[in-house]
Amino acid sequence: MKNTRSGLLMATLVVFTSLLLVAGCQKGSIRDEGTEAFALYLTDDPAQFSAVNIDLQMVEVKVDTMKGRKDNDGACQDDGNGDDHNRPRDEFGKWDTLNFHPGIYNVAALRNGIDTLLATGNVTGRIRKIRITLGTQNSVTVNGTVQPLLLPPGSANYFYINLQDKHRRRDSTGEQQVWVDFDLSRSIIEKNGQYYLVPKLKPFCDQNFGTLVGKVFPAEAATRVMAYNGTDTASAVAERDGRFKIRGLQPGTYTVYYDGLSPYKDTTISSVAVTAGRPVTLPEVTLKK
Repeated sequence: MKNTRSGLLMATLVVFTSLLLVAGCQKGSIRDEGTEAFALYLTDDPAQFSAVNIDLQMVEVKVDTMKGRKDNDGACQDDGNGDDHNRPRDEFGKWDTLNFHPGIYNVAALRNGIDTLLATGNVTGRIRKIRITLGTQNSVTVNGTVQPLLLPPGSANYFYINLQDKHRRRDSTGEQQVWVDFDLSRSIIEKNGQYYLVPKLKPFCDQNFGTLVGKVFPAEAATRVMAYNGTDTASAVAERDGRFKIRGLQPGTYTVYYDGLSPYKDTTISSVAVTAGRPVTLPEVTLKK
């Protein structure tokens, strides 16, 4: 039983794209892409921090201009994250800047399905990845005290979200949707009294990934719920009415761990089967002292 928790927050960047384009490289013929709308939403799950203020300065997408550049095995080539941040293009594609209002966003204020429109734009081509540039006014409020949220020495002031076919969903109108889970439970690190931001992100869509929903009581336990197996881990913190939701899980079998504050005892549910495209409702749980 843990009496305290360090750096617990699960946030989600919801990427909604109205893009009528191929999600990734395809073997065979490649069709031309038109210019379509793109919108980026930001949302969050709750945690112990009363505020997590992230200074967002720019949102860009990297568009493949080579119409499906492939390697010798026929696979879609990727440049990794080796982009020169000051170059607008390279042999793999070009960067397009989205319409966006730079500023400080309190992601802790967005929880359990609430989101805010972050960026929009019109994009021509296949989106390979998203790049978000950070400013310097990042902070976290811990036990009522505002602490600077620093980038590690020598690290870049931007992070990437790489996209694959399985991360994308296209609805009946041709609109393409991607969600990106910004897991601050692993992204905020405390060391020697300083708090550092090392973004950990996982893209997904509900059609190809699983969801767990449930309720846990009492509210005073401020329960963190974690779903994990050998390859995947995700978490959420229950609302005052007990509700929680964990999204973006790879299909498989999970253990669900309910971690309540002292004096409440932890509880575990084993062998929870998670399937793609269909939420799984867990039995209600009441933690005991």
